[in-house]
Amino acid sequence: MLRVALCVMAASVCSVLPAAATSDISEPDVQVAAHEYVQRHIDRTQNAGIAEIKVSLADLVKSVDRNAREHRRKIDESFDRFDAKIDAKIEAKFQHYESRADARAEALRDDFSTLFYWIIGTVIALMLVIIGSLYPLVQNTAKHRRIGSGANIF
Repeated sequence: MLRVALCVMAASVCSVLPAAATSDISEPDVQVAAHEYVQRHIDRTQNAGIAEIKVSLADLVKSVDRNAREHRRKIDESFDRFDAKIDAKIEAKFQHYESRADARAEALRDDFSTLFYWIIGTVIALMLVIIGSLYPLVQNTAKHRRIGSGANIF
């Protein structure tokens, strides 16, 4: 692109040279003017190129920043989904273990109530056995007393 610009400028300078030959301008002045013209054009072209590069770099930075924000948003969303899945799994495990603990507690309550009833039943049965075994003794002593007193205790 720079070479094309130089060729165009050189052609324009060459078209100025024949006109300069007929005027009162000397050849070194024409060369200096042509050199300055070419240098100004090169500077403008370079400045325009630098400006284009700056604009393209600014666009690139904006694009990278936009992509980074989008990527960060996607990462945050995926972490949020991951956290939600983990929380759901933890909650499910907690519910599972809580239901198992409730079932075990219910079974223990049933076992203790059954054990309590067995103990009460055993105590009552033992009391009946003891009373039943003591009854003949009481009968015998009552008979002995009845004979003497004539009262019927039982």
